[in-house]
Amino acid sequence: MSYKLIINDKNLDKVVEACDLIAATLSNSIFEKWKINITEFGNVDTGEYIASLQIQKISGGYYVIFSDKEYSVFVEYGSGPAIGKESYIPPFQPIRDWVERKLGYSGKEADAVAWYIIKKIEKEGIEPSPSARNALNETSYIAVTIAKEILKAIK
Repeated sequence: MSYKLIINDKNLDKVVEACDLIAATLSNSIFEKWKINITEFGNVDTGEYIASLQIQKISGGYYVIFSDKEYSVFVEYGSGPAIGKESYIPPFQPIRDWVERKLGYSGKEADAVAWYIIKKIEKEGIEPSPSARNALNETSYIAVTIAKEILKAIK
């Protein structure tokens, strides 16, 4: 089925409103699916990563969905080994805090386990958990569905 929409002075406002509705609905769907995917990938420890997700409408009708956590890119894309090249080596303290919280070690044992994990990440890298990219792929059908309904309504 194809759609033909003639845009003119009489319906321009409706078309602009429809496009904004499509963008807002799709952005919110991606945002919610991203949060679900983070949990499904098992990337929830303190909840800070999910809490850091934001959605903002910027000029021109665009929406930006992002995390302001510096490590979010490594969660999403992973990292390769750091041996022989400059790459990601995580900071000590967050790893040590995780070792205490999740593994129950403390003191010098927590230090040793944290350094072991850091060295393992340096040597082997981190596997990606593409929760944002998957959210985009999993919700792309929504834009088409909404657009078809709106086009029918404003004809």
